[in-house]
Amino acid sequence: MDHQISSIIRKALKIFWLTIVAIAAVLSAVALTLQVPQVQTRLARKAVDAVEGKLDAEISFEKIHFQPFRTLLVKNVTIIDRNPVYDVDDPAKARVDTFFRAEYITARFSFKGLFKQEGIHLDDAVIENAQMNLVLEDKEDTGDGDTSTDNLSRIFRLKKPETPKRSEKEIFHIKDVRIEDMGFSMKNYGSKKTPYHGGIDWNDLDVRDICITAEELQFKAGIMSGKAEDLSFREKSGYRAESFSGSARVGRGKTIVENLIIKDPWSDLHLPMFMMSYDNVKAFSDFISRVKIDAVIDDSHLDFRTLHYFAPELEGNTLKAGISGKVSGFVDNFNIHDIRFAQEDGGFSGRVSGTMKGIPDIEETSLEASVKGLNFTAEGLGNFLSKWMHEGKADLGRFARGIIFMTDAEVYGKLDDMNVRAGITSITGRLDADLSIGNMIASDKP
Repeated sequence: MDHQISSIIRKALKIFWLTIVAIAAVLSAVALTLQVPQVQTRLARKAVDAVEGKLDAEISFEKIHFQPFRTLLVKNVTIIDRNPVYDVDDPAKARVDTFFRAEYITARFSFKGLFKQEGIHLDDAVIENAQMNLVLEDKEDTGDGDTSTDNLSRIFRLKKPETPKRSEKEIFHIKDVRIEDMGFSMKNYGSKKTPYHGGIDWNDLDVRDICITAEELQFKAGIMSGKAEDLSFREKSGYRAESFSGSARVGRGKTIVENLIIKDPWSDLHLPMFMMSYDNVKAFSDFISRVKIDAVIDDSHLDFRTLHYFAPELEGNTLKAGISGKVSGFVDNFNIHDIRFAQEDGGFSGRVSGTMKGIPDIEETSLEASVKGLNFTAEGLGNFLSKWMHEGKADLGRFARGIIFMTDAEVYGKLDDMNVRAGITSITGRLDADLSIGNMIASDKP
């Protein structure tokens, strides 16, 4: 009896083992089959076909390759807008049908990262030769008074919730990110456009040659965060960023960057804190009036050739200065607090606090400010004023040569019709002055 039971057990174990081997063989065959690029591409296309029915877009790709627990590679992926809109002000303009394309997208991950409780966890991600095109559009008023949207929201059918819900979940986390040779455009085809006076055209933004090296990119609780080691790009207006770096958080109507370093061909700026506040992404179509800026500036070098891309009326102003201090407000209405400045070619330095309104229309721009500890020479003052003049030069160097003047002053009025109350002292004595300075920058004046 014992021998019979033993024989039955041995047979059962043998059958069990053969079953395990058969299952393992089948799984191995499936795993090997799934590693064949043609099979992976075919399965991915089926998955994409299922998703496309829920989108206002067509998704295509040339090839997809997946190495289990290691790498995912997608080649020549494209997202095409099925219903691109016309520019309401110029129907002859070409419609933008390509929302996104990329030659290569590569993601590398670990076995451990696949089994995290929340979100997607990648060791690194690389995007090469890509382009994203955002289009601002009009839409029907659904009762909330909002008639603006964009192709991103329409394509992916994103709806504004009646009651915004804030999730604390982590969506993804990527240790290292690299973007090489990417382009980004933002076209305003809606009826609400920003008047264009020069510089960057916020109705037709076109950024090229974007290269980014970043780490610890995370999207959690509705906030994107990460550290940019290096960011460079150029915009069709001629502005070029040679190097941006800093730690950023974006979401819930704010972009906050700490330890921001900006280097372009003209300026070298160091900002321990830089923040933009806005209602939504559509606010950037009217950047100067709807995006609030708060910044703390450490010792930096500012060349006004940088500023003229954002305030085009400053074009031609070649003022260069060392600056530090705080700035708060909108470009067309901002406050400055304890801004310390020193003209690069000397003879004009001090600190100022106040309010400036009216940019980009320099001739209508007004200033109300308090200037403390202003030290200048006649030549330095002449050089400073000359930078703001469209033509000619304020040649004051022939007066009071070599004498340094010190003053505290109150300044108010338009830049082209300025009132100055100042107490000026030097080794020769003291002068209390009430001055009116006009016709220095008006474009219609000789």
